[in-house]
Amino acid sequence: MKKTKKLMSVIFALAIIVSVLSVCAVPANAQANGTGTYIITAQSVYVRSGAGTSYSAIGAIGNGEFYNVTAVDGIWGKISYNGKTGWISLNYGAKITEYGERGRTVIKSTPLRMGTGTSWSSHKTLSANIDVVQITGYPSYTSDGITWILVVDMTDDGDTFGFVDEQCLKPLTSATTYFPKYTGPSTTSIVDALAYLKVDYSYAYRAQIAAKNAITNYTGTPAQNTTMLNLLKNGTLKRP
Repeated sequence: MKKTKKLMSVIFALAIIVSVLSVCAVPANAQANGTGTYIITAQSVYVRSGAGTSYSAIGAIGNGEFYNVTAVDGIWGKISYNGKTGWISLNYGAKITEYGERGRTVIKSTPLRMGTGTSWSSHKTLSANIDVVQITGYPSYTSDGITWILVVDMTDDGDTFGFVDEQCLKPLTSATTYFPKYTGPSTTSIVDALAYLKVDYSYAYRAQIAAKNAITNYTGTPAQNTTMLNLLKNGTLKRP
């Protein structure tokens, strides 16, 4: 009987160790630390009432959404969510120093992963010869012998943000890239339209868009924004 109890105690202890190791084995995104602007790279992530999985979920945010992290507690970042204070796991986001874009072409089929490493699940497999957009404000990171870069795939109805092996890409062959044609809800606001497409809608970035599309001396006037919006609705708004 004593041997049986001892054996059961050992099995129970091993089960606890395996459970702890399973939690610790969750892959972490490189560069996902500190306050600043983050892009969600997972399919979605819960927003919790506190910094930990023991806190209740108050909502969820999807892939490609931008959030400003104002405080950090371990792997958890504090954000403002629907007028409330919320916390998200920074493992499921990429911190960017600024929003910039560079066109790239996929040269061989490769997974579009949710994080910087081969242990991360993939959103999809990118086919060869399609064009993607690299987010240049994210510093490249080497893991598993691979240099990972953050890109946006725009071949579907909605943009998908994720990480790819840099060796599977080359500089874009075409000279000009365009934003996807806006087909969302009726709007007269270029800010709302860009936000719907998960594109940076800050004044600074709109000024870059304006310059690329020959909208001179951009100051954000209604006429200038309407011109930009019409180009977006026609599918002819050039990316800077």
